[in-house]
Amino acid sequence: MRLLVLASYPRTAACTRFRACEYFPHLEAAGIHAELRPFLDEVSFTRFYEPGRMRKALGVMESTLRRLRVLVEHGRFDGVFVQRESGLIGPAWLETVLVRGLGLPLVFDLDDAVWLDASRTSAHPLATRLLKSPGKTDSLIRMARCVIAGNGHLGDHANALGARVLVLPTVVSSQQWTPLPGRLDGELVDPAAIPTIGWVGTHSTAAQLDMVVPALRMLAERGRKFRVRLVGANRTLDVPGVEVESVDWQLDQEVDNFRRIDIGLAPMFDNEWSRGKCAFKQVQYMSVGVPMVSSRSGAAAELLVAEQNALVADKEHDWGRQIERLLTRRELRRSLARAGRELVETSLCIERQAPVFVGAIREALRATRGR
Repeated sequence: MRLLVLASYPRTAACTRFRACEYFPHLEAAGIHAELRPFLDEVSFTRFYEPGRMRKALGVMESTLRRLRVLVEHGRFDGVFVQRESGLIGPAWLETVLVRGLGLPLVFDLDDAVWLDASRTSAHPLATRLLKSPGKTDSLIRMARCVIAGNGHLGDHANALGARVLVLPTVVSSQQWTPLPGRLDGELVDPAAIPTIGWVGTHSTAAQLDMVVPALRMLAERGRKFRVRLVGANRTLDVPGVEVESVDWQLDQEVDNFRRIDIGLAPMFDNEWSRGKCAFKQVQYMSVGVPMVSSRSGAAAELLVAEQNALVADKEHDWGRQIERLLTRRELRRSLARAGRELVETSLCIERQAPVFVGAIREALRATRGR
């Protein structure tokens, strides 16, 4: 059988790669051929976050017109999988035609609280409401034969709308994401150098790093030696006396960027949007045996056990104390690294979750149009 996979972003984007593409080989092995059709192609995705509103608007218009090809080719497919949304603007018109009009069964993947009305925090609320169509997510939930939710909070929202829900965390391959030698014994990447405190993410979430800056300054003032490495933040941190390296994110360096960190940071705001996050950064740290200090929001509250697989900072003043413990206690780094890696191997990896994902897709496709 053939599955049409619609996503806003190309494979380069983590949400498309880890919530959809990583499962393609497992679907193929089960006799289901998946074809990805992103709204933005790789070139448009790269340009999307660059300055220039006109270029961005033209790219979105071209992508919208390109979506019409899907309607012409719909007869080749037995079902449709939508990762978050098929397009960046407007209502769920394409999904409605495919599902309501043409009878394709829909599996909807929900990995963020995208039902929240972005116009409330926008500088241009009317334009945002017109372009983003706040009711789109709930429409997709109601149309879906199955909603795959990234955490319990997202699942509860879909359940409240009457959906059949499968909670499936965002995971990595335990065979590709592996610790460096010595990491599970609490060793630093370079025992002869000072520890590296690190963060990997995107510019859209980098503002959360401000929660940690006072703690880093305090530790530096107390004479603790460390360096800071940021990947994908597109910013630096003002920590006098501390080397702060900020580098661009690159796909071919993804695993290595996490491995090169000695102590991982995962600060998260305590708000409705954060409660919809899937704790993927925390899963990535654990997969490569990097001990972390994390906020407890969203799926992090479900996956993390304080003092067992992570150190938790519930308040701003907790960050300094918890980071300092990891800087000075190798045995603590060892126990957290081992517990985190064990959790990944036993449940938070694609090798464990793929059969569940494939089963959900197969069940939905059984309801394909009588052919």
